[in-house]
Amino acid sequence: MPQNRSFPPVKEGRNSFANRCVRVLRSAGTVSLGMVRQIVSSVDCGVRFCRAFIEPDQSWRAFSRFPRMKRLSAGDWSERNSPMAVGNFAGTRHRRRRTILRESPLAQAPSFSPPQTLGARLPARPAVRRGEIVRKTIHMLPGVVPFAMFLAPHPHPLPWYSLVVVTVLTALLTLVYIASKKIVQRPGERDFYSTCLSYPACILGMLLVFPQHPEFVCALVVILALGDGSACLGGKFFGGRKLPWNSDKTWAGTACFIAVAAPVATIAYFLEANVNSLAAWGDGGPIAVPLAMAAACGVAATLVASLAESWKSKLTDNLRVGLAAGVTLIATHYLCAGWFLA
Repeated sequence: MPQNRSFPPVKEGRNSFANRCVRVLRSAGTVSLGMVRQIVSSVDCGVRFCRAFIEPDQSWRAFSRFPRMKRLSAGDWSERNSPMAVGNFAGTRHRRRRTILRESPLAQAPSFSPPQTLGARLPARPAVRRGEIVRKTIHMLPGVVPFAMFLAPHPHPLPWYSLVVVTVLTALLTLVYIASKKIVQRPGERDFYSTCLSYPACILGMLLVFPQHPEFVCALVVILALGDGSACLGGKFFGGRKLPWNSDKTWAGTACFIAVAAPVATIAYFLEANVNSLAAWGDGGPIAVPLAMAAACGVAATLVASLAESWKSKLTDNLRVGLAAGVTLIATHYLCAGWFLA
C-alpha cells in the first residue's frame, strides 16, 4: 500500500505569500474604488452646478445633499452643503463641521441669479433723491454769476458799493436756501447750517480781501458751485470704484469735478481779468492776463480743491473746497505773475 505523504502545513503568518497577495489585491481594489468615487463625485458636482444656473428656481435642490431637501434655513447652512463638499456624500473625504451662528454673515444663504441673455436690461441704479437735485441746483446756480458780470458793465477793480450789492445778493440767496431746509436737507444731516453758511463766507471773504482781483472770486465761485455740485451728481449717477483714502467718494465724482470746474474756471478767470479788453462795453486795449496764466490758476485751483473735496474731514466740504481753491488761486497768481506779466 502506498504510504501517505505528509505535506508541509501552510504558514498562516502575517508575512506569508498568500497574505501578501491578498493585501495587495485589497489595496488595489481600495485605490480603484476611491478613484471611481472621486470621479463620480466630481461629475455629480459639475452636473448640479450646471443645473443651478439652468434652473435657478431649483438651485437649493441642486446643491442640497438629498433631493428631498428643497430649502434650507440660514441656520442649517454649513460647509457640508457647499458644492465642494459633495465628496462627503460619496465617502471620499470627511471634513470637520463648523458651527455657524444664525446672525453671522456666513450664515446668509448664497443667491444664484439667472444668466443674462443678450440684449437684456441691466438693473437700474438707485434713483437720486428729489431733494438732492433741488439742493444741487441751488448750489450750482451761482456758477453763472461770473459770466453775467462779463455782460454787465462794472468797474475793475470793484468799488465799495459793488461789494455791498454782491454781499446783499449773496445773503438773499443764502436765506432762500435756508428757507427750503425741509426739501434740501439730507436725511440725518447735522451740519446743515455750517454747510450753508460756509459757502457764502468763502466767497465774501475772498471778495473783501482782494477787491482789486475780482477774477479770484469768479474762479472761486465756479469751483465751489460747478465743481462741487458736479462731483456729487457724477458720483450719484455713475458710481464706480471708491477712492482709497475715502470710501464715501468715487473716482467718477472726482473726475466730474475736474472735468467741469477746470475749463470753466479758466474761462471765468480769463474773461474777468480782461473784461475791459474783451467786453463789448469795455474800452478795448491789449490783453492784461494771457490765457496760459488763467489756465494755470484755474487748473491748479481745481486739482487742489478736488483733493480737498474728496478728503475725509470733520470740516464741511464747502469750507474745504473754498479754502483750498482760494489759497491755490492766490499762490498760483503771484507765482506766475513773474513769468507771464513781466
